[in-house]
Amino acid sequence: MSRRGAPRVRIRLALRAGAALAALLAAAVSAPGLATAQAQTESETQRRLQTPNYARGGYYIALEGLYAIENSPLVGDSPDDDKYISSGGFQFRFGNRHNRWLGTEIDVIYIHTFHSPNDDFLAWGMTLAERLYMTRGRFQPYITAGAGFLSLRAPDRRATTGSSSSGTETGFAMTFGMGAEIYVTESFAITMLANYQLTVGGIEDHDFITAGIGIQLF
Repeated sequence: MSRRGAPRVRIRLALRAGAALAALLAAAVSAPGLATAQAQTESETQRRLQTPNYARGGYYIALEGLYAIENSPLVGDSPDDDKYISSGGFQFRFGNRHNRWLGTEIDVIYIHTFHSPNDDFLAWGMTLAERLYMTRGRFQPYITAGAGFLSLRAPDRRATTGSSSSGTETGFAMTFGMGAEIYVTESFAITMLANYQLTVGGIEDHDFITAGIGIQLF
């Protein structure tokens, strides 16, 4: 190697050595930061896994016992006699919580006979309803609305016509209501509800109000 080339070689070697040293220093400086960031990420993931998610969604079933009050001008001693006769029943629900805000469900309802001096009737039916939730914590109030069919049976008199023959009438009904789900765990909740059943068509004027409490399982 010539004397002229020797300085150039030494310069290149020096540059390479300097670059390697700089890389080692940078790695040494950044390693603690990377380790800290990784630890923070792992800690955040663990914290999220440990935090209950009461609005995680999914399929559910529920059962509520109901207290019902009729709001029908056809029940009582006369059309002007609003006695608001009470009865009881139950409601079974199967649905899907799509997200923190919205759920869709099928409701099956049964109300035992409203006993009256003139017109006794009982009711059962099925409704497709939507639920809109207000919060996502342990206590989740909601509003609901739906539509479906409702059957009325009068053991003594025909409830929808007032005739002396007994029978069953089926018609259209709408549901409007509100309630709350109180979560004990992510998969178990206590439910409260208050709904108004609006009857139309062949079974109109046989409205009733229901209030109930029950349980819900995901």
